[in-house]
Amino acid sequence: MEADLAKHGFPRFTFNWDAAFAHDVLWNSVAVDITVRNWVPWAKRTHVDVVESAIPGIKTRFFQWITNQGVTRANLKLTPADLAAQRKQAQYERSTKRKIATLRADTFLAVYPDKKILGHLLRDPDAVSDFEEDDANSMPTRVSAHWRSRGMEAIVRSLDQVALKRARSTQKKMSVRGLLDQKDVRAPTDEERNNQLVPARFPKDAYDSNYLLEQGEFQADYITTESMDIENLGMEMVRKSFGTGRCSLADNGSSGPTRPPPPGTHATTQQPLATATGNTAGPSGSEVQMSE
Repeated sequence: MEADLAKHGFPRFTFNWDAAFAHDVLWNSVAVDITVRNWVPWAKRTHVDVVESAIPGIKTRFFQWITNQGVTRANLKLTPADLAAQRKQAQYERSTKRKIATLRADTFLAVYPDKKILGHLLRDPDAVSDFEEDDANSMPTRVSAHWRSRGMEAIVRSLDQVALKRARSTQKKMSVRGLLDQKDVRAPTDEERNNQLVPARFPKDAYDSNYLLEQGEFQADYITTESMDIENLGMEMVRKSFGTGRCSLADNGSSGPTRPPPPGTHATTQQPLATATGNTAGPSGSEVQMSE
């Protein structure tokens, strides 16, 4: 195998461990191809049954291993203080997502008490978008959840609006704003899309159709449940939350430009709603009843 590597200009057997995506680096691609090509005859000699159709999957797992090893090596370069800071930030983000998910689920069940299944699903922190903060003193930027359909995004944006309106006291409003306020929203990078946590068992129409196509039919059937007319529910919630003519759905951040959502939404959801007015807080103590 060493001779095979040398023939292709590789002086030693190694990989580019620093690549965010191992398969994007020519060195890694050639090294994996040569390794697998030499491994298959050896595997057959040791009575390991290897079929040709399995080779692409073997290479994919090889690339995943290289990527994971690269992350491990990068972490080894971090100081204990760096690792502690990373863990603290991850815990903070997870805790914040859990609080936002609980707020949205409670709000949804308050206005749609008969839709308990969707209310339960909304408690999943993975259903909340990622966010990033420049510093602790500034509002975060929301990274749109590329997996959400337009209808699901409308539901989330409406819930944030309703949660703020239903906050009766000044202290409660400040608490809700602390969770939901954001300064901007942006679409995820390719790397962020690959790393974004996506909740399972949501209705099929809660997921963006392009996302499901990327997963393949078998996986899409596995992670989804029966559709719940999410699109119409989203439009109804937008109308009852913002009023007719005051807002419109923006495209999913994965397929088009995003626009800032109404003030009072935070770094944890996706596809924003564009509003024509800036005051979304409403009078203190107001409630919006949505259930029919």
